[in-house]
This record gives sequence, C-alpha cells and structure tokens, in this order.
Amino acid sequence: SNKVAINGDAHSDEPEGEANQRDIIIIKGRQENCESAAKALEDSVPVIEKMEVPYDLHRFIIGQKGKDIRSMMETYDVNIIIPPQNEQSDVIAIKGPPENVAKAKEALKERIEQLELEKQDRLLRSFQLTVEVDPQYHPKIIGRHGAVISKIRKDHNVQINFPERNSANNRVITITGYEKDAEAVKEAILKLVQEQEDMYKEKFSIDSRVHSRIIGSRGRNVVKIMDMFKVDIRFPRSSDPDPDLVVIQGAEDDVLDAKDHLLNLEEEYLRIKKNE
Repeated sequence: SNKVAINGDAHSDEPEGEANQRDIIIIKGRQENCESAAKALEDSVPVIEKMEVPYDLHRFIIGQKGKDIRSMMETYDVNIIIPPQNEQSDVIAIKGPPENVAKAKEALKERIEQLELEKQDRLLRSFQLTVEVDPQYHPKIIGRHGAVISKIRKDHNVQINFPERNSANNRVITITGYEKDAEAVKEAILKLVQEQEDMYKEKFSIDSRVHSRIIGSRGRNVVKIMDMFKVDIRFPRSSDPDPDLVVIQGAEDDVLDAKDHLLNLEEEYLRIKKNE
C-alpha cells in the first residue's frame, strides 16, 4: 500500500525493501501543511469500487455507441468498467479518486432508479386487450383517411392494430397501452359499432356489372354520393356470396333517397352498356 511520510516519519508493518521504499512519498514542512498535503495526496490516490447494476440495464447505461457512459466518465473524471456482454454479470467497477468515485456512484444509483421506473412504465404500457368487431364495421372505426382511428389513438395514447382482411381472426382488434386507456378505447370502439348497428339499413341488389361505374376511380363517385345523402354505402367484396348486394346505412329518409339515386344510376348505366 502507498505510504505518506510526514517529516520523514513513515510507519509500516511491511518489511523494508526497495519496492516498499518506492511507495513512500516524503513531505517536509510545517506540520499542519504537511497533514493537509498528505490528506490531499491520499484523496487523489485512485480507488476501485464495485457496485451492483442489473445486467439488463447495462445497455441503457452505456447508451448509443457508448455515448452515455463516456459522458458520465468525463463528468466525474472516473473510469467505469462494465463487464463483457457474454459474462452477463451484475457487477460494474468504478475507478478514480475516492471523492469522484463516490459522486459517480450516486449518479449511477439515480440513473438505475430512473431506468427501473422506465422499465416498470414500459410494462404498464404494454397491457393488451382485444375486442371482436364484425369486419364490415372496421372501415367506420378507421374513418376516411384514418381520421377516426388517429384521433382515438392520440386521445388515449394507445396502439390499435386491425387484423389482415383475409386472416383467420379477422374480427379481432388489438389495443395496447395503459390498462385504463385500453379499456376506454375498447368502450369507444364498441360505442361506434353500436351506433352503426342502430342505424337504418337497406339491402338491395344492383347489377354488379355497373358497380365500378358507380364507385368511380379510387371511390371518388361513391364518396360524393355518401356526402350528398349523408349515408354509408357498402358494395360487396369479391369473397361475398351475393355479388349484387349493396347495403346503405344512415337516417331512414337519407337512406331511401340514396337508394333511389343508386337505382336510377344503375338503370342509366345498364342502358348505356346495352347500347355499347
């Protein structure tokens, strides 16, 4: 161990020898000055202290490309030794002057507490629940250009995933977020579905040969009709059993007016088709 000899007075239980002599620093001067100088020297002798840091937090302490650990070492003028990844050890070492090491340890403790809180928060935010909704209502929940679903996501700070159209679980919508937010979103979705189910509905046939004319390029024509009559118009998918079946939803008078309009368009387009 290093020895500090004040006015040449060094005490050591170790045998005298060349190696031991090399570890002795001699300070001469007034006693009080020598004592403060000796303390300053002892305080500057590097120490190594170990502390427990859960292995799964190491990468967050290191930071991207080592940025965070370098910043901490520069701030406290210490060396922080993190064990190799393959060891999966929970012990890290801090080397430097005692006062610096103590400050670095405090900073690391605070960082660990913060990371543990963030970890807990991630767990809470990863709560998941599902809600089953008939696929015919999915477009209404999503809204035009995703407006409805974007607002629900933003208001409740959740993730909402819809199933693939032809998947086996095509009724299941998955909500991920804090439990209370996920529950609130489930209620909001079920309310939208209930509103749709409560609307007046008309199912009738329109010759499938004129569907594309009524729908228009990228759905432009049918969107105009829906806006004009304030209704929702649903044409059959290729997988539906009846290729002619069209469904209109909305207030009863609006639905009936929209139906008349579509039947007039069908008659007109079939007449044109016949004359082509």
